Order: sequence, then C-alpha cells, then structure tokens
Amino acid sequence: MVNRRKVVAVGDYCGKTYIIQTFVKDELPEPQLTFVNFDVTDVEINGTVVELHIWDTCEKERFEASRIVAYKGANAFLIFFSIYGQQTFENVKTKWVPEVRKHGPKNVPIVLVGTHCKELTLRSEKGAVKNEDIEVMVREVNAVAYVECSADNKYNLEKVFETVVAATLEE
Repeated sequence: MVNRRKVVAVGDYCGKTYIIQTFVKDELPEPQLTFVNFDVTDVEINGTVVELHIWDTCEKERFEASRIVAYKGANAFLIFFSIYGQQTFENVKTKWVPEVRKHGPKNVPIVLVGTHCKELTLRSEKGAVKNEDIEVMVREVNAVAYVECSADNKYNLEKVFETVVAATLEE
C-alpha cells in the first residue's frame, strides 16, 4: 500500500511556487503564473517513504474558489510568507489561517514557512520580520512548526517538506 499525503501550499506572492518547483525538480524553475498546480514527489522520513502530493495555490482573490476546492482532503497546510514582507507575514494570521481553518479539514497540521532566507545569519537585515514576532505567530495560530528557507541556494528546502510530512505522520 502506498503511503500518500496531500499538502496544500498557500500564502501571498512570496516564492512558494518557486520553492515547490525547486524542491520537486531539483533545479531552479522558470518564473510562472499558477492558479492551482499539482506536483508529486517522494519524501522519506525515518525509513518511511511517503508519496507527497503538493497542491500549490494562487493567492489572488479571484482564485479563492479554486483554493477552497484544493483544501478538501488535505493532510496538512504549508503557509508561506516572506521574511522581508511584513504584510505577507500579517496575512498569515488575518487571511490564510482563517481561510484554511474555515474551508479545510479540521485539526490538520499547519507549518509556517518563511521565504527569502538564504542563511539564518541574514535574519538581522533591516526590514526582516523579527524572530520574536514569528515565535508569537507560531503560538497564536497553533502551527506545528516554522521553517525558514530559500529556493535560490536550496537552503532548508528538504527540511520544509520533511517537517510537513512528519507532521502528517503524527496525525
């Protein structure tokens, strides 16, 4: 029997498609517009191979109905924001968490993903969302984890998807 998990990715325009495509294809993709994209890849956690179905959604309001359809049957959500975009960070709490909680399956894990983070040492740059604010957000939205990553140098890409798969295995 194949061990499958469905994960839905949401968030403002902050590189989520780029991150997903880089992880799945192991190369930097060409920029593209998407309203709902679907990828399948295998992820191994502690000797268990999981066939991961990743649904990448569009943040634009006109695609809300498509996003909501994608939420059905989700085992987890990845909610993305840019560590250099305060509004994308605030929308985690004001838009994305309420939307997935309202329209998605109940009690599924949420993993927050901070994008555009090439190394942890760069977090002190001017304009970056503060670590303390992220820690508060993780608690407030009851996320199971927070991972920072970058598609440009593949920093923590595997960790993002290993973390979300591990969270689904704990259901």
